[in-house]
Amino acid sequence: MNRLRSGLLSLLALIGPGALTAAESKPASSAEQKFEAIQVGSQTFSNVTVVGRSAKQITIMHAKGVASLKLDDLMPDVQAKLGYDPANSGGKEKGLSLSKTFSAQSERAREARAKADELLQRHAATLGLVAAVGLPLFYLFCCFCFLKICRKAGVNAPFKVWVPLLQFDPLFKAAGMSRIALFWFMSPLLFAAWAALFVLIASFAGTALDLFKGPKLTMFVGGLQGLLSFVSLIVGFVWCFKICIARGKRAWLGIFLILPLINLLMLCYLAFSAGSKERRRTGQLKLA
Repeated sequence: MNRLRSGLLSLLALIGPGALTAAESKPASSAEQKFEAIQVGSQTFSNVTVVGRSAKQITIMHAKGVASLKLDDLMPDVQAKLGYDPANSGGKEKGLSLSKTFSAQSERAREARAKADELLQRHAATLGLVAAVGLPLFYLFCCFCFLKICRKAGVNAPFKVWVPLLQFDPLFKAAGMSRIALFWFMSPLLFAAWAALFVLIASFAGTALDLFKGPKLTMFVGGLQGLLSFVSLIVGFVWCFKICIARGKRAWLGIFLILPLINLLMLCYLAFSAGSKERRRTGQLKLA
């Protein structure tokens, strides 16, 4: 029997080191389980002795030789005798797989955050310098474009175009829009400033909290702010089309002043291109 077992172990070594390890991992006296027959699909193995086992398969000696069988392919009664539960084993393996996946994703996310933080710290001074220099230059360039647009539309405002908020006055005048339209365009900002001033004064009087305790007043203020913002948006859209007309361009080009990023190119086009004096003088809305 010992010679036979040695020969079988040598055969298992040829089949694969995993099978050899499984067979040698337990002594024959304690690990071997015997079955008269085991059926796997259309194959039937007789005089079966289990000589090795791993998490997913068993190694058996049978009447015709040696074989490795997957535990999931065995009949339920054989699985039960071997102490194998497919449901628990599958769930455990799935849980371990998901846990490993989440752990790997978390590790990659931590590495990405660490690299981003390191890159930001490395170039923080450069980014700060670019922002400190670039943003003022960008604002001055936009103001210069406003100045060119106003002058080509027949409005001379050499000072106001450089001042925040005041620059809207000559721009609306260049588009042929009244200061009433400008008021509605600025109404959300004016209302927010008025509300902030009101709360500040009321806080000194000790009545600010009492005034804003009721939900109705909060809803009223929020709703009014939203309405004014909508009106301001409509007025802004009208200005986009009318400033194109004032510059002697087609009215539909105002669409490009609404689109982000493209509006910067359109601003340069209105500032530096030549326009039709006839259309600017008559102010006719031509859509084609």
